[in-house]
Amino acid sequence: MLFADAQRYLLSLGHETLTIKLGLENTERLLAALGNPHKSFPSVQIAGTNGKGSTAIMLESICCEAGIRTGLFTSPHLISITERIRIDGKQISESEFARLTGRVKQAAEQLLKQGNLQTLPTFFEHVTAIALLAFQEANVEFAILETGLGGRLDSTTAAGAQIVAITSIAMDHQEYLGDTLAEIAAEKAAIIQPGLIAIVAPQAEEATEVLLRRCGEVAVAPSWIGEVEPRDSRSSAGPAHYRSRFCNARSCLSNFFRNGNRAGH
Repeated sequence: MLFADAQRYLLSLGHETLTIKLGLENTERLLAALGNPHKSFPSVQIAGTNGKGSTAIMLESICCEAGIRTGLFTSPHLISITERIRIDGKQISESEFARLTGRVKQAAEQLLKQGNLQTLPTFFEHVTAIALLAFQEANVEFAILETGLGGRLDSTTAAGAQIVAITSIAMDHQEYLGDTLAEIAAEKAAIIQPGLIAIVAPQAEEATEVLLRRCGEVAVAPSWIGEVEPRDSRSSAGPAHYRSRFCNARSCLSNFFRNGNRAGH
């Protein structure tokens, strides 16, 4: 498959913002057909409304500087779809993207033919699988996955990350996530599962209550990055305030890798 063919195929599935189909079943079955590539490495899933992308990029930089072979999956892209998948800070080549798209396309069509899927996976479900397959083949030691929309039913959640991070939550995608901040927060908080490490940015009081309730339900003690203070007090926060937040996050990640959680360790 050529890169142009891969692009045509993915775009034929419909525009990703107009054909959103929330749910994990399609992605889980597609990943299983591909040999569950996501089980080859540990990962962090980043959800939230504001700062997901920048958090993912900064974490990638930290990991690469520390000598950790790192995969990064973000969305959307600006110019080329290959921007969404990076390994050690470099986006994958067009030829590699095309080859992996061919593998995922074949697996998806076979599942449909066998009756194991009702419809072909969406554009985003395909690209999520392509990214995870790319990370497996590149032998990454750690993957950073930016949630596409919400969290509870987003394709990236099917990867089963060992660490979840939630950035600032605000009103967004109400047509899919709910009409109140509490409803939206609940969709994002759902990625916090038993046994995971949860790192949470300061939130509005309504979102904080939802996140704390979710953590209590699944017996997870979250690491809050800095104080959970009123939103209007953060605009004047100085460098020391943000250094404190960074150090808390760094400590969580350092402990994670110190305990032998790199792929293959």
